[in-house]
Amino acid sequence: MGKVILVLAMLAAVPLHAQTREEITVEVVNVPVYIDQGTKPVQGLTAKDFELLVNGKPQPFEYFDVLDLGEPSARPDQRRLFLLLFDMVFTSPERLLRGQRAAAALVEQKAPADAFAVATFTKTNGIELLMQFTTEREPILGTVLTLRPRTVEPATRIAEVDVDEDDTSVSAEMARAPIQRLAELGVEGLAELAAALQKIDGFNKHVILISEEFRTGTSARMIPLVQEMQRTFQHANTFLHALDAAGLRHTFKSGSGDALRELAVGTGGQWLHNSNDLARSLLDLSETYRRAYILGFRPRAPREGHNSIVVRVKNLPRGARVIYRRGFSVNGG
Repeated sequence: MGKVILVLAMLAAVPLHAQTREEITVEVVNVPVYIDQGTKPVQGLTAKDFELLVNGKPQPFEYFDVLDLGEPSARPDQRRLFLLLFDMVFTSPERLLRGQRAAAALVEQKAPADAFAVATFTKTNGIELLMQFTTEREPILGTVLTLRPRTVEPATRIAEVDVDEDDTSVSAEMARAPIQRLAELGVEGLAELAAALQKIDGFNKHVILISEEFRTGTSARMIPLVQEMQRTFQHANTFLHALDAAGLRHTFKSGSGDALRELAVGTGGQWLHNSNDLARSLLDLSETYRRAYILGFRPRAPREGHNSIVVRVKNLPRGARVIYRRGFSVNGG
Protein backbone atom coordinates (compact mmCIF):
# COMPACT_ATOMS: atom_id res chain seq x y z
CA MET A 1 0.00 0.00 0.00
CA GLY A 2 1.22 3.49 -0.81
CA LYS A 3 1.29 6.27 1.75
CA VAL A 4 -2.05 7.66 2.83
CA ILE A 5 -0.67 11.16 3.35
CA LEU A 6 0.35 12.60 0.02
CA VAL A 7 1.57 16.10 0.79
CA LEU A 8 2.29 16.17 4.52
CA ALA A 9 6.04 16.04 4.02
CA MET A 10 5.67 19.77 3.39
CA LEU A 11 4.95 20.21 7.10
CA ALA A 12 8.54 19.45 7.98
CA ALA A 13 9.68 22.45 5.96
CA VAL A 14 7.55 24.97 7.86
CA PRO A 15 10.09 27.52 9.22
CA LEU A 16 8.65 27.68 12.72
CA HIS A 17 11.65 26.49 14.70
CA ALA A 18 14.35 23.85 14.52
CA GLN A 19 13.56 20.93 16.80
CA THR A 20 15.76 19.03 19.23
CA ARG A 21 14.30 15.55 19.15
CA GLU A 22 13.56 14.29 22.64
CA GLU A 23 13.40 10.76 21.28
CA ILE A 24 17.14 10.95 20.62
CA THR A 25 18.55 13.05 23.45
CA VAL A 26 15.95 12.44 26.18
CA GLU A 27 17.51 15.39 28.02
CA VAL A 28 14.38 17.30 29.01
CA VAL A 29 10.72 16.45 28.51
CA ASN A 30 8.18 19.26 28.71
CA VAL A 31 4.70 18.42 29.94
CA PRO A 32 2.21 21.25 29.36
CA VAL A 33 -0.74 20.97 31.73
CA TYR A 34 -3.98 22.78 30.94
CA ILE A 35 -6.60 23.17 33.65
CA ASP A 36 -10.01 24.65 33.08
CA GLN A 37 -13.24 25.08 34.98
CA GLY A 38 -16.11 25.35 32.58
CA THR A 39 -14.58 27.44 29.81
CA LYS A 40 -12.08 29.41 31.88
CA PRO A 41 -8.45 28.47 32.65
CA VAL A 42 -7.72 27.84 36.32
CA GLN A 43 -5.06 30.27 37.51
CA GLY A 44 -2.95 30.72 40.62
CA LEU A 45 -1.54 27.19 41.00
CA THR A 46 2.10 26.69 42.00
CA ALA A 47 4.66 23.93 41.57
CA LYS A 48 3.66 22.48 44.95
CA ASP A 49 0.20 21.72 43.57
CA PHE A 50 1.53 19.29 40.95
CA GLU A 51 2.69 15.68 41.16
CA LEU A 52 4.26 13.94 38.15
CA LEU A 53 4.46 10.18 37.62
CA VAL A 54 6.38 8.45 34.85
CA ASN A 55 5.60 4.80 34.25
CA GLY A 56 3.72 4.83 37.55
CA LYS A 57 6.62 6.18 39.64
CA PRO A 58 6.97 9.69 41.13
CA GLN A 59 9.23 11.89 39.01
CA PRO A 60 10.58 15.24 40.25
CA PHE A 61 10.43 18.04 37.72
CA GLU A 62 13.34 20.42 37.32
CA TYR A 63 11.47 23.53 36.38
CA PHE A 64 7.99 24.94 36.48
CA ASP A 65 6.58 27.78 34.40
CA VAL A 66 3.24 29.37 33.57
CA LEU A 67 2.71 30.64 30.03
CA ASP A 68 0.04 32.61 28.20
CA LEU A 69 0.39 31.01 24.78
CA GLY A 70 -1.64 33.56 22.87
CA GLU A 71 0.69 36.48 23.47
CA PRO A 72 2.49 37.97 20.43
CA SER A 73 5.76 37.69 22.36
CA ALA A 74 5.49 33.90 22.58
CA ARG A 75 8.65 32.11 21.41
CA PRO A 76 8.34 30.01 18.23
CA ASP A 77 8.32 26.79 20.25
CA GLN A 78 5.57 28.17 22.50
CA ARG A 79 3.12 29.28 19.82
CA ARG A 80 -0.07 27.34 19.30
CA LEU A 81 -0.40 25.38 16.08
CA PHE A 82 -3.88 24.32 14.94
CA LEU A 83 -4.33 21.99 11.98
CA LEU A 84 -7.95 21.93 10.80
CA LEU A 85 -8.70 18.49 9.33
CA PHE A 86 -12.00 18.14 7.45
CA ASP A 87 -13.35 14.59 7.11
CA MET A 88 -14.99 14.52 3.68
CA VAL A 89 -15.63 10.77 3.74
CA PHE A 90 -17.92 10.24 6.72
CA THR A 91 -19.48 13.74 6.85
CA SER A 92 -22.58 14.90 4.98
CA PRO A 93 -22.35 18.09 2.89
CA GLU A 94 -24.61 20.17 5.13
CA ARG A 95 -22.72 19.20 8.28
CA LEU A 96 -19.38 19.77 6.63
CA LEU A 97 -20.56 23.28 5.82
CA ARG A 98 -21.42 23.85 9.49
CA GLY A 99 -17.94 22.68 10.40
CA GLN A 100 -16.39 25.08 7.89
CA ARG A 101 -18.26 28.02 9.39
CA ALA A 102 -17.22 27.04 12.91
CA ALA A 103 -13.59 26.71 11.87
CA ALA A 104 -13.76 30.12 10.18
CA ALA A 105 -15.05 31.66 13.43
CA LEU A 106 -12.08 30.15 15.27
CA VAL A 107 -9.63 31.59 12.75
CA GLU A 108 -11.32 35.00 12.87
CA GLN A 109 -10.78 35.21 16.63
CA LYS A 110 -7.36 33.61 16.84
CA ALA A 111 -4.66 35.03 19.11
CA PRO A 112 -1.87 36.93 17.32
CA ALA A 113 0.75 34.19 17.69
CA ASP A 114 -1.53 31.32 16.63
CA ALA A 115 -0.72 29.54 13.37
CA PHE A 116 -3.21 27.46 11.36
CA ALA A 117 -2.98 24.85 8.63
CA VAL A 118 -5.74 23.08 6.68
CA ALA A 119 -6.04 19.46 5.51
CA THR A 120 -8.75 17.12 4.24
CA PHE A 121 -9.46 13.41 4.42
CA THR A 122 -10.98 12.15 1.17
CA LYS A 123 -11.58 8.77 -0.38
CA THR A 124 -9.37 9.70 -3.30
CA ASN A 125 -6.31 11.22 -1.62
CA GLY A 126 -6.40 10.15 2.01
CA ILE A 127 -5.17 12.94 4.29
CA GLU A 128 -3.86 15.80 2.21
CA LEU A 129 -2.41 19.13 3.34
CA LEU A 130 -4.05 22.07 1.55
CA MET A 131 -2.44 24.97 3.44
CA GLN A 132 0.78 25.04 5.48
CA PHE A 133 0.94 26.73 8.87
CA THR A 134 0.62 30.48 8.74
CA THR A 135 -0.36 33.23 11.18
CA GLU A 136 -2.15 35.15 8.40
CA ARG A 137 -5.93 34.95 8.66
CA GLU A 138 -6.94 35.55 5.04
CA PRO A 139 -5.19 32.57 3.38
CA ILE A 140 -6.54 30.21 6.00
CA LEU A 141 -10.08 31.60 5.77
CA GLY A 142 -9.92 31.40 1.99
CA THR A 143 -8.92 27.74 2.11
CA VAL A 144 -11.50 26.79 4.75
CA LEU A 145 -14.44 28.59 3.18
CA THR A 146 -13.80 27.45 -0.40
CA LEU A 147 -13.99 23.74 0.44
CA ARG A 148 -16.97 22.60 -1.54
CA PRO A 149 -19.48 20.30 0.20
CA ARG A 150 -20.46 18.92 -3.19
CA THR A 151 -17.06 17.21 -3.33
CA VAL A 152 -17.83 15.22 -0.19
CA GLU A 153 -17.85 11.46 -0.66
CA PRO A 154 -19.95 10.19 2.26
CA ALA A 155 -19.09 6.55 2.90
CA THR A 156 -22.74 5.54 2.85
CA ARG A 157 -22.98 6.70 -0.76
CA ILE A 158 -19.72 5.25 -2.07
CA ALA A 159 -20.42 3.09 -5.10
CA GLU A 160 -18.33 0.23 -6.34
CA VAL A 161 -15.96 1.22 -9.12
CA ASP A 162 -13.87 -0.78 -11.52
CA VAL A 163 -10.18 -0.63 -10.58
CA ASP A 164 -7.27 -2.54 -12.07
CA GLU A 165 -6.35 -5.29 -9.58
CA ASP A 166 -2.66 -4.59 -10.18
CA ASP A 167 -3.04 -0.92 -9.25
CA THR A 168 -1.62 -0.52 -5.70
CA SER A 169 -1.91 3.27 -5.49
CA VAL A 170 -3.69 4.90 -2.55
CA SER A 171 -6.55 6.13 -4.72
CA ALA A 172 -7.06 2.68 -6.23
CA GLU A 173 -7.04 0.93 -2.86
CA MET A 174 -9.43 3.43 -1.37
CA ALA A 175 -11.72 3.12 -4.41
CA ARG A 176 -11.99 -0.62 -3.68
CA ALA A 177 -12.29 -0.15 0.07
CA PRO A 178 -15.36 -0.95 2.11
CA ILE A 179 -16.29 1.41 4.94
CA GLN A 180 -14.14 -0.44 7.50
CA ARG A 181 -11.03 -0.18 5.32
CA LEU A 182 -11.68 3.52 4.74
CA ALA A 183 -11.69 4.04 8.50
CA GLU A 184 -8.47 2.05 8.85
CA LEU A 185 -6.80 4.16 6.16
CA GLY A 186 -8.00 7.28 7.98
CA VAL A 187 -6.46 6.15 11.27
CA GLU A 188 -3.22 5.24 9.50
CA GLY A 189 -3.25 8.70 7.95
CA LEU A 190 -3.72 10.32 11.35
CA ALA A 191 -0.66 8.48 12.63
CA GLU A 192 1.39 9.69 9.67
CA LEU A 193 0.10 13.20 10.26
CA ALA A 194 1.28 13.08 13.88
CA ALA A 195 4.68 11.79 12.76
CA ALA A 196 4.99 14.74 10.38
CA LEU A 197 4.04 17.18 13.14
CA GLN A 198 6.66 15.62 15.39
CA LYS A 199 9.29 17.27 13.19
CA ILE A 200 8.01 20.72 14.14
CA ASP A 201 9.23 22.09 17.45
CA GLY A 202 6.76 23.02 20.14
CA PHE A 203 4.53 21.54 22.81
CA ASN A 204 1.21 23.17 21.90
CA LYS A 205 0.20 21.44 18.68
CA HIS A 206 -3.41 20.56 17.95
CA VAL A 207 -5.19 18.66 15.19
CA ILE A 208 -8.93 19.38 15.08
CA LEU A 209 -10.79 16.62 13.23
CA ILE A 210 -14.12 17.95 11.99
CA SER A 211 -16.29 14.94 11.26
CA GLU A 212 -19.78 13.55 11.67
CA GLU A 213 -19.12 9.92 12.43
CA PHE A 214 -15.69 8.38 12.01
CA ARG A 215 -16.54 4.69 12.07
CA THR A 216 -13.57 2.98 13.68
CA GLY A 217 -15.39 -0.23 14.60
CA THR A 218 -13.87 -2.91 16.81
CA SER A 219 -12.05 -5.14 14.33
CA ALA A 220 -8.90 -6.96 15.42
CA ARG A 221 -6.93 -4.80 13.00
CA MET A 222 -8.48 -1.47 14.01
CA ILE A 223 -7.79 -1.64 17.75
CA PRO A 224 -3.95 -1.75 17.46
CA LEU A 225 -4.08 0.86 14.69
CA VAL A 226 -5.92 3.28 16.99
CA GLN A 227 -3.56 2.57 19.88
CA GLU A 228 -0.50 3.16 17.73
CA MET A 229 -2.01 6.36 16.33
CA GLN A 230 -2.64 7.66 19.85
CA ARG A 231 0.93 6.87 20.95
CA THR A 232 2.27 8.70 17.90
CA PHE A 233 0.27 11.80 18.84
CA GLN A 234 1.63 11.60 22.40
CA HIS A 235 5.21 11.31 21.18
CA ALA A 236 4.68 14.24 18.81
CA ASN A 237 3.51 16.53 21.64
CA THR A 238 0.25 16.90 19.71
CA PHE A 239 -3.40 16.67 20.77
CA LEU A 240 -6.10 15.27 18.52
CA HIS A 241 -9.48 16.89 19.12
CA ALA A 242 -12.71 15.76 17.45
CA LEU A 243 -15.61 18.07 16.66
CA ASP A 244 -18.87 16.21 16.01
CA ALA A 245 -20.39 18.24 13.18
CA ALA A 246 -23.75 16.52 13.71
CA GLY A 247 -24.36 18.93 16.58
CA LEU A 248 -27.10 18.14 19.09
CA ARG A 249 -28.10 14.49 18.83
CA HIS A 250 -31.61 14.05 20.24
CA THR A 251 -31.33 10.28 19.99
CA PHE A 252 -27.71 9.43 20.66
CA LYS A 253 -26.91 5.77 20.11
CA SER A 254 -23.72 3.83 20.71
CA GLY A 255 -21.54 3.75 17.62
CA SER A 256 -22.91 7.06 16.32
CA GLY A 257 -20.26 9.68 16.90
CA ASP A 258 -18.63 8.08 19.92
CA ALA A 259 -15.79 6.71 17.79
CA LEU A 260 -14.67 10.34 17.59
CA ARG A 261 -14.37 10.29 21.38
CA GLU A 262 -12.23 7.15 21.24
CA LEU A 263 -9.84 8.72 18.74
CA ALA A 264 -9.43 12.00 20.63
CA VAL A 265 -9.39 11.10 24.30
CA GLY A 266 -6.56 8.59 23.90
CA THR A 267 -4.27 11.41 22.77
CA GLY A 268 -5.28 13.64 25.69
CA GLY A 269 -7.49 15.66 23.35
CA GLN A 270 -11.11 16.75 23.62
CA TRP A 271 -14.34 15.35 22.16
CA LEU A 272 -16.61 18.27 21.29
CA HIS A 273 -20.13 16.97 20.82
CA ASN A 274 -23.85 17.32 21.42
CA SER A 275 -23.98 21.07 20.77
CA ASN A 276 -25.41 23.01 17.87
CA ASP A 277 -23.06 25.95 18.52
CA LEU A 278 -20.01 24.45 16.85
CA ALA A 279 -18.18 27.77 16.72
CA ARG A 280 -18.55 28.22 20.49
CA SER A 281 -17.23 24.70 21.02
CA LEU A 282 -14.06 25.55 19.09
CA LEU A 283 -13.62 28.92 20.75
CA ASP A 284 -13.95 27.30 24.18
CA LEU A 285 -11.37 24.72 23.12
CA SER A 286 -8.96 27.50 22.14
CA GLU A 287 -9.47 29.21 25.50
CA THR A 288 -8.78 25.96 27.36
CA TYR A 289 -5.36 25.65 25.72
CA ARG A 290 -4.33 29.27 26.07
CA ARG A 291 -2.78 29.10 29.55
CA ALA A 292 -0.33 26.29 30.31
CA TYR A 293 1.53 25.11 33.39
CA ILE A 294 4.83 23.65 32.17
CA LEU A 295 6.50 20.78 34.00
CA GLY A 296 10.02 20.08 32.73
CA PHE A 297 11.89 16.95 33.80
CA ARG A 298 14.79 14.66 32.94
CA PRO A 299 13.52 11.06 32.86
CA ARG A 300 14.96 8.64 35.37
CA ALA A 301 15.85 5.40 33.59
CA PRO A 302 13.13 5.69 30.94
CA ARG A 303 12.02 2.68 28.97
CA GLU A 304 13.01 2.35 25.37
CA GLY A 305 9.87 3.06 23.40
CA HIS A 306 6.70 4.34 25.03
CA ASN A 307 6.71 5.89 28.52
CA SER A 308 3.48 6.86 30.27
CA ILE A 309 2.86 10.16 32.04
CA VAL A 310 0.35 10.90 34.80
CA VAL A 311 -0.16 14.35 36.32
CA ARG A 312 -1.99 14.85 39.60
CA VAL A 313 -3.07 18.28 40.80
CA LYS A 314 -4.05 19.33 44.32
CA ASN A 315 -6.29 22.21 45.36
CA LEU A 316 -8.46 22.04 42.26
CA PRO A 317 -11.79 23.84 42.26
CA ARG A 318 -14.88 21.68 41.84
CA GLY A 319 -15.52 20.61 38.27
CA ALA A 320 -12.03 21.47 36.98
CA ARG A 321 -10.46 19.36 34.22
CA VAL A 322 -6.78 18.49 34.03
CA ILE A 323 -5.45 17.99 30.47
CA TYR A 324 -1.90 16.93 29.56
CA ARG A 325 0.16 14.77 27.23
CA ARG A 326 -0.03 11.13 28.26
CA GLY A 327 3.38 9.86 27.20
CA PHE A 328 6.74 10.33 25.52
CA SER A 329 9.11 8.08 23.60
CA VAL A 330 12.78 7.14 23.77
CA ASN A 331 14.91 6.22 20.76
CA GLY A 332 12.00 6.65 18.38
CA GLY A 333 9.88 3.97 20.08
